[in-house]
Amino acid sequence: MITRITYFLVILVILSPAFAGTTGKIAGIITDKNNGIPIPGVNVLIEGLSIGAATDINGEYFILNIPVGFHKITISYIGYKTIEFEGAKVQPDRTLQINFELEEVSEHVSSDRGNNGFGSTGR
Repeated sequence: MITRITYFLVILVILSPAFAGTTGKIAGIITDKNNGIPIPGVNVLIEGLSIGAATDINGEYFILNIPVGFHKITISYIGYKTIEFEGAKVQPDRTLQINFELEEVSEHVSSDRGNNGFGSTGR
């Protein structure tokens, strides 16, 4: 009986690395830099992989099954500056918490259309 238990424990110890995680998770909240309000619908993409997420109504996102290692994350949303974050270290069976603050784009678009943008008719 003791030899069976010992045999089982030895097999369990030998096989345990095979069951160790090989992926991790990234999660966080994205807010407006000016007022701290969460922004829903922001795109969060892992460069080089076909995975990503969009923030929910509370500005929260999470991405599962990310291979272990260093990754570049791109955060984008219309009307805000895009953020490229390099060096996100994903560890096996861990959640990497990264929060971002997006800054609004402050470009001024000129509307010098003349003739309502339709050009002159020559008449």
